[in-house]
Amino acid sequence: MKSAVIFGARQRMGFELCSRLLDNGYKVYGIDHRLWITEEQEDHWLMIARNANLGYFELTGVEDIDHCLPENEECLYILPAVDYYEGQNEGVQNQFILSLERMRNLNIRSPFFLVIQPPATHRNHAPFSLSLKKWADSMDKLEEYYLSPSVYRDEEQDFLRVADVGKAAEKVVEFIQNKNLMEIK
Repeated sequence: MKSAVIFGARQRMGFELCSRLLDNGYKVYGIDHRLWITEEQEDHWLMIARNANLGYFELTGVEDIDHCLPENEECLYILPAVDYYEGQNEGVQNQFILSLERMRNLNIRSPFFLVIQPPATHRNHAPFSLSLKKWADSMDKLEEYYLSPSVYRDEEQDFLRVADVGKAAEKVVEFIQNKNLMEIK
């Protein structure tokens, strides 16, 4: 079975990716940060939480990453950075970057990373953007997917339109399948 680890699993893009990959028969490990989970997200999560192919872990600290990744299993690591930009939570952004850096020291079997980025015009959180770029530049097996500016309300808004999050997630899943990202070793 093809497997994916999705960070920000209860956030808008992360949730849509979890849902669509599960619908396509993938095994999904969702990871999210306890610092930014809302009651609404808890309720929304119940729509997929009982799926037998879904595992879930909440990070309370950076060291939690040591215990929540699948062992001896090749996975595509999906990082919907768009959710981290949209959330604008500096504590979560820092925990995310520190977790990614910590993962370098873990014995992860053939990791391949897919970073889902907003368009350049919507990446306005300089410290987070610079840290993520520095981390990405240090990785050997990484692909970036840039969302189309058309999924945003307008030039003044940083947030995805609810109606377009699902469409954008579907395009990401198509990209994963077309590029055979689940097959890369």
